[in-house]
Amino acid sequence: MIMVEESLENYFLTSSGDSFTRLEDLTREALNCIRDNIVNCDQPFSGIRGDEFRDELKNWISKAGETSTFGGLTEKVFQHGIQVNHPACAAHLHCPVLAPAVAAELLIAASNYSMDSWDQTGAATIIEDEIVKWLGQKIGYEECSSGVFTSGGTQSNLMGMLLARNHFFTQRGEDVGSQGLSGEKAYVVCNEHAHFSISQSLALLGLGRDAAVKVKSNSDFQMDLTELQNTYAKLKAEGCPVIAVVATAGTTDFGSIDPLLGIAEFCRDEDLWLHVDAAYGGGLLLSQSKHLLSGLQLADSITIDFHKLFFLPISCSTLMVKNSNLLESIHFFSNYLNRQEDQEEGVLNLVGRSIQTTRRFDAFKVWVCLQTPGEKLWGEAIDKVLKIGEHAAETIKSYYSFELVNRPVMNSVVFYLKDKALSLEEANLLHNKVRKALLAEGKVVLGQTEIAGRVCFKLTLMNPLCTEEDLENILEEVYQACLIQRFQSRD
Repeated sequence: MIMVEESLENYFLTSSGDSFTRLEDLTREALNCIRDNIVNCDQPFSGIRGDEFRDELKNWISKAGETSTFGGLTEKVFQHGIQVNHPACAAHLHCPVLAPAVAAELLIAASNYSMDSWDQTGAATIIEDEIVKWLGQKIGYEECSSGVFTSGGTQSNLMGMLLARNHFFTQRGEDVGSQGLSGEKAYVVCNEHAHFSISQSLALLGLGRDAAVKVKSNSDFQMDLTELQNTYAKLKAEGCPVIAVVATAGTTDFGSIDPLLGIAEFCRDEDLWLHVDAAYGGGLLLSQSKHLLSGLQLADSITIDFHKLFFLPISCSTLMVKNSNLLESIHFFSNYLNRQEDQEEGVLNLVGRSIQTTRRFDAFKVWVCLQTPGEKLWGEAIDKVLKIGEHAAETIKSYYSFELVNRPVMNSVVFYLKDKALSLEEANLLHNKVRKALLAEGKVVLGQTEIAGRVCFKLTLMNPLCTEEDLENILEEVYQACLIQRFQSRD
């Protein structure tokens, strides 16, 4: 490592001093850490316990500034992190990342643009706007569509519910943005397997968690259209106003996709706002399975996460609307940030589209990956994880002791151990122990969920480089862990 004189100007990126030399050194050490602890990892987790790491951390903090190098400190952290690039990391919608996007993160951090106003970004504002237009075209929206990048699906869903709420009350002549809620209860109808952020958003918006009315799903865990019609009719008969319907394109547990076209037609007939949570399933827009999203273009608002099936680093999400006018209820002017004269002069300040002020230049990661690897290869990666999901289901069915819960539409597969000798309570405890044991040994980062009171295993297969052999090894590890825990439970 090149030694430079300790000076404050060496710590900031300027044309004077040795700051760039320092950054080069630090970046080289960071790349070494990536190579040694992330790229070349031999298992998805070290198995360290939280209390063990906390004790080590205390020692490092007490010796801070003495002899530890940047590289040494980073290695201590990342050798004990969950390795999302490993095929056996399969618990969550937590993806390995494309290398060009990782490089883009360095530029995003170094430039430190804040995406709220033109005079804090310059060209970056145009890049985000163009990426939003590109995404609108992929969805099938018309040119009047718009959108904004957000911190994640939870924020995008919150914005979708906020816009739907404002639109509903505006139609009734109420300006809830200025005057607040009048106290009238209103509801949102969604799949019983909808993401928890829908209920959470309604609580934050003053409507309450119980404003989310859950519709029973069919055997494929999709919203049942007949149940939707019946649920809405019941609410209407009881005088309960409905703000919106939320459809899900890729439920967290099953990857199931609600019948978007049928729901969109229902919402059109009933004059209801349709929000589609496609945080997970939005990646299908680049895949050969795009037809599964038929009807998406009819939604009033859509959540799409690029940090899930698009393989980009966290955070990178969008909230899209079919018409830019739908964003007007959250638009405002500020004398110091986005003046009215800016709009009159055609200056684009993106703060008017967002509930955030300071925002990262996350659209740059999308822009970079559209150049390399490009749409075609990007789409092939998405298609590969879908095929891995299919193979997982077939492999699980080959085990006499495993019961497959869902026929995967995407890459999420849920299953459980069949054992008639165990009560439901005993079986649930065993599944929990198996998951914890595999994590403690660092062999498999396995997901867990609960269906109708039964604890199940969940594989969320996000790695396009995972081979059939990798997958079979993962399932064999799970099976052997089940046998061990079953044997120990008899003692």
